[in-house]
Amino acid sequence: TASARLAKRRSVVEAGSQHLAQRHRRNQSRGSAPETVLSSPKAGTARTSSSLLAFASAAQTATQNLRHKSHDRAEGPAPSLQLQTDKEVLRWRAILNKPGDPFRRGKDGKVRGHRAMVGSAGVHPSLRHLVWPRVLQVEKRRSANTGLYARSLAVALQADVEHTIEVDVVRTMPNHRLFWVGGAQIGVESLRRVLHAYAVFMPEIGYCQGMSSVAAMLLMHSTSEEESFFMMVEFMERFEYTEVYKHGFPRLWEWLNQFDKLALKFVPETAKRLRSMGVETELYADKWFITALTYNFPHTVLLRMWDFLLFEGNPKIIFRAGLAVLKLAGPILKNMQFDDILPFMQKHFGDAEHRLMADANKFINTCYSFKFKRKRMESSGQSKLPCMKPA
Repeated sequence: TASARLAKRRSVVEAGSQHLAQRHRRNQSRGSAPETVLSSPKAGTARTSSSLLAFASAAQTATQNLRHKSHDRAEGPAPSLQLQTDKEVLRWRAILNKPGDPFRRGKDGKVRGHRAMVGSAGVHPSLRHLVWPRVLQVEKRRSANTGLYARSLAVALQADVEHTIEVDVVRTMPNHRLFWVGGAQIGVESLRRVLHAYAVFMPEIGYCQGMSSVAAMLLMHSTSEEESFFMMVEFMERFEYTEVYKHGFPRLWEWLNQFDKLALKFVPETAKRLRSMGVETELYADKWFITALTYNFPHTVLLRMWDFLLFEGNPKIIFRAGLAVLKLAGPILKNMQFDDILPFMQKHFGDAEHRLMADANKFINTCYSFKFKRKRMESSGQSKLPCMKPA
């Protein structure tokens, strides 16, 4: 019932608040350094970014406890799992504390030793907000552009751009605690500001649908609005998304054409089945590329995909993930008709009932079973999908 859902939501919020209060008391007793402030656009209000991240974690934990209350009371975490988690935290902290830049990139754009870093379990969830900004070289950009974020926020946007941002931010990742309308409106406000600043910084792009999902992922794993803004700037340039979001989406159409050819090579039966049913690549794969998988991939798998994306320094993992979906979904698609295939490929392939991604490691192994060179992929000729002309 509605009252029961409201009561559950309140209990989640209370649990998160209690967690933050306990964290604050511990920090005071340890003499911790002040936390980085994540500002709200409303005058006189501010919250800490680490508090937001802690609240998101606490809310998720509280929700899980509500669902599995009796089980949690009876058993608790397995000692071996807890030990493994502690070792991963220590491993990642050791990497973060290395002198110099532990995330420097080679000539191929990949972080050196990246497979050893992220291959087994990915970046530890409690440390992504420290790791991702360093991988995306935020401090280098910020030191070279002091005050850029504040100056960008001070510039007014055109009414149509502002309206498009407003429409998108309120529906971006509504199930995530940071953007949960019932308990984390500050996340929505911060997302709005980051997108505003980027639209001012890159006026030839302004704002395009799909950008809010990318910005939300970066905001969730940063320590401030300004940091997430510079993460966005680096992401857009390094991964060619400035070309994806340009008028006419030139890089998107190029990628769709390349993916189409890769699908025919690696999963020909499924690719031909989809084509015979009238389900063209652009009808389902466009959102995979334009949102960097954030639109419809389960969150646990999505985070692992982004670890590889950021550390490898190129969008190749998006192609791999799409191919893995086609390969694993092949047996399911055989028994579907057009009316079922299209919504499945657009939205429901990641649903728990289909179990395509129930095992994240299995899905990742499937991704890396496809071997292809990106340089060869880029020189595969002109797209059969013509570049759309600006309106």
